[in-house]
Amino acid sequence: MNVKLLSNLKTKLFKMLFKKSEKSPSFQFLARKWEKRRKELLNEFEDKHAETAKWLSEKGIDVDEVLKRGTRGTMAAVAASMIMLSSGITPERQLSKLSSEKPEVGTNRITSDIKAKEVVDKALAEALIGKLPESNRPLTVEEEREIITSVREITGVRVAAELADNRLNTNYGKIGLEQHLPRYPGETITEHFNSANGRAAYGKSGMTKNRGALGYFAPNKYALTTEAIEKEKYYAVVQTFAIAGWDRSKSEWYRHRKVLIVNPANGKSVVAVIADSGPSRSTGKNFGGSPEAMDALGIYYGNYKNPVLLFFIDETDGSPKLGPI
Repeated sequence: MNVKLLSNLKTKLFKMLFKKSEKSPSFQFLARKWEKRRKELLNEFEDKHAETAKWLSEKGIDVDEVLKRGTRGTMAAVAASMIMLSSGITPERQLSKLSSEKPEVGTNRITSDIKAKEVVDKALAEALIGKLPESNRPLTVEEEREIITSVREITGVRVAAELADNRLNTNYGKIGLEQHLPRYPGETITEHFNSANGRAAYGKSGMTKNRGALGYFAPNKYALTTEAIEKEKYYAVVQTFAIAGWDRSKSEWYRHRKVLIVNPANGKSVVAVIADSGPSRSTGKNFGGSPEAMDALGIYYGNYKNPVLLFFIDETDGSPKLGPI
């Protein structure tokens, strides 16, 4: 590897790693700082060419291939190695240190995600105070508008009370815990869980004898996909029979339609799909939720009837994944 090639490599590395990103203000700030420092670093590397080239070669890094692929992670590793060499630190020693710190970084990230979710939950719960009916009744147009605005702004999910001329009989009411639904013909509760933890946590809810009113999630066991598994895991029940002008021809539109369920008491919310029709009016409930969905809402216990909000999700500009927000 000659000096000219290595010099070009270093220039391309830093341009790729530290170029400005219009999507991230914090990255733009760092990029500007690094851009200012870039020439100084490149000058400092001048007397390190031979050592860097040797290390790259010993590690089996094909410079031409690296440049061709432009893999950001690989580039970062090479650039980091250059910086370490210029600082008198051996790459092996520093990379070993970074490797040992990975679990901590992962833990910190999980902790950070949990804290972020707690902030969103709290903000949503506080935003809904004073906006909900004191009795179990449908929302007024004004209540609906204010609540939808708050939910959209805080969760980032584009919810709607009406979608493609379809509207539920109510977007506010009491929800009850449902059993698991068979995902395909002949499935039993024993086959339903793929882990002992899942069975221990949600197996006690049992499984219905028949499929949901809107059909199975898969035609058979072998056609069961990850997507289908997630749909049953996070499913909702709505009173389709109480929808104005309801007829069976609308079933396909409602089948596995994504909705957002919000527990105003704690601000927790979950993305689910409509998979069954119910509950009966005689139960005093308006909605139903799978064990996992109810757990995500923080109300997976007993036969309580907790008030929740439930809206369609407009997936025009993207579809949120199923599960807790």
